[in-house]
Amino acid sequence: MGLRINSNGAALSALRQLAKADNLQSKNLERLSTGLRINRAADDPSGLVLSEQLRAQTASLRAAVRNSEFASNLVGTAEAALNEVSALLIGVRESVVFALNSGSLTTEQITAEQASVDQSLNAIDRIAAATRFGSRSLLDGSSAFQLTTKSSAMDSVSVRNVQFSNASSTTFRFAVTQVASRAMIRLVQGGGSVGSGQQFVTGNGTGGSIKFRVTGSLGTAEITLGSGATLRDFMNQVNANTQSTGVFASATRSGLSSVTTGAAFALFSSKFGSSESISLTRADSSGAAYMVAGKFAIDPATDGTFSTTTSVLTAGSVVTDKGRDIQVRIGSTPIQGKGNEVTVNTTAISGDFVFSQRYQIKGLDDKTNNNANFALSGVAFTVLNNSRSGLNFQLGESADPRDRISVGLGSNRTSDLGVTTSTENTTGSAASNTGALAGGAISSLRTGGGSDLFVNARNALSIVDTAISQVSTTRANLGSLQANTIDPNVESLNVAIENLSATESSIRDLDFAAETSNFVKNQILFQAATSVLSSANLTPQAVLSLLQ
Repeated sequence: MGLRINSNGAALSALRQLAKADNLQSKNLERLSTGLRINRAADDPSGLVLSEQLRAQTASLRAAVRNSEFASNLVGTAEAALNEVSALLIGVRESVVFALNSGSLTTEQITAEQASVDQSLNAIDRIAAATRFGSRSLLDGSSAFQLTTKSSAMDSVSVRNVQFSNASSTTFRFAVTQVASRAMIRLVQGGGSVGSGQQFVTGNGTGGSIKFRVTGSLGTAEITLGSGATLRDFMNQVNANTQSTGVFASATRSGLSSVTTGAAFALFSSKFGSSESISLTRADSSGAAYMVAGKFAIDPATDGTFSTTTSVLTAGSVVTDKGRDIQVRIGSTPIQGKGNEVTVNTTAISGDFVFSQRYQIKGLDDKTNNNANFALSGVAFTVLNNSRSGLNFQLGESADPRDRISVGLGSNRTSDLGVTTSTENTTGSAASNTGALAGGAISSLRTGGGSDLFVNARNALSIVDTAISQVSTTRANLGSLQANTIDPNVESLNVAIENLSATESSIRDLDFAAETSNFVKNQILFQAATSVLSSANLTPQAVLSLLQ
């Protein structure tokens, strides 16, 4: 072999291995000091990309957990306030029931109860105005969903939850496959053109009077009509007992007063639906009456007409009828309503909807204006999608609509709790009565209102019951949202964070046992390379022995 001085190949090779061992040892020390397997992109380019994506997703999920906890706290704040409203309404109901015992109460006692009712209603308004989460009012109506359009076929739209798309608004459309109807019995004067002031009862052998028994879903009333009684007399007595029977009389539904040559009117159940019924019984044993009755046909084949078979109301005769529930379809989902009310619970929307009484039977002998028109045009409303329309919660980590939930909280002011009084249109030639149905806002229970404890405690009880039901429904929706959506979402997010963190750790974090072994190996290689380099540097010195 040759001996060279200028180039020491063995030393260069040992130096290269020493530098390599030093580089590996430096990486070992960096990883051991940081605890990370990937400290820069050069360590593992594809692993870095995946781990950064997982880090971003994990951070977003942690933010979603905080959002969910905020949502839970907001819902809890609203529900606690509604709990107080419910307690106040129960106290109001107690006062109303107490006042109904007016036969044994003094004016001072009822006045004291009325003062208590006034204070409770004022407290409800204060709670509705003052309940906030941060700067967001919750119960004054500003947190309800904003509607841009609403079909006139709907009296009430109460939207609880909506799953919005990314559009600025969402339109929902009902196809009405079966309209609702009240229980209805038509009564027609039996001959000649008879106006509201003319007789339809003639004298008989029992003192010149006849008796009718009117039974509705709430109870029964006995009506006695003397000789010479008129249509208006009969209607007045029926409507005077509406709150105890659930039946009222109206003379001018479209087409009603002209369906025969004689004057006509009808008895209607106060509410819609298959649970509503009317029974009209001629309760005496003798006497004449020029009245003919026909019941409303609910056969889908006829779809909203009176039966062509009528009955003269002779002594002992009975005519009955039942109402019908609405049926709708939203998208491809069929929904069975109750009366003219529909409750929807789908992934896209949940809420309660009341269809207008004006659109149930447009003409008593005209079915073309019922199901057909509803099915063709549908009944639609549009909900705005913005920061002020409902309460919008981001419960997930993406912009997907399924990662968001929107909740509407309607007004809980006394002017909005309860039901709006519904009045039938009765301005016709046969009578001038108004068949007002029980109801009204709970604010009408204040002193001087139409349903205070002195004026109409009986109607006040119906209003309070409706208000209690409304508040309870809202609380139930919030409780269901918290128990079945928000809390499980937090648990699900925490599990996802745990799994993603474990995955990200397996990619990016250091296995200390393996790295320590590599460090020891590289440390030994470094020491060996150092020793070899020292030996290699001695080789050229052998040339000196040749020069001696």
